[in-house]
Amino acid sequence: MESDRTTELRTATAEEYAGLPEDVGTAAMDLDRSLSQAEDVFKMLACVPFSEVQSKLTTLEKAKLDALGAYAVNSLFWNYLKINEVETEGHGINAELKLVKSFMQRIKEAEDKAKAPRIDKEASKRFVRNALWDEAHGGAQHKIFVFCREIWKRCK
Repeated sequence: MESDRTTELRTATAEEYAGLPEDVGTAAMDLDRSLSQAEDVFKMLACVPFSEVQSKLTTLEKAKLDALGAYAVNSLFWNYLKINEVETEGHGINAELKLVKSFMQRIKEAEDKAKAPRIDKEASKRFVRNALWDEAHGGAQHKIFVFCREIWKRCK
């Protein structure tokens, strides 16, 4: 019986929503399309054991998948409460959603940190060492230092 309902959702067309106002019909078709896409994703996930999926992911990807799942379940439950006209303002679901959002923010920060450029300490040591003036070596660096010192004296 449930598969018949799924087929109905998948084959919904504009004619089926003809009796509704245009904006409601459009919203209903968009919802139908979104539910069909979500169903496809769930079917795809159900075909492969979760442990196998996680074994192929990095730690960051695992965290993203877990947070996505938690957010999806909590937001679906929040929508269920809203549809059934349950007051959600003082409900614990808001705290759960806020917690999951904070986890998602931490994951984003970890992603940004992983993408940040790394400093090559050895190269920076060589750069600083070669850029500093060494009186014993003289050369071009000595001439630049003398030139800068003369300009500094004139500016005073």
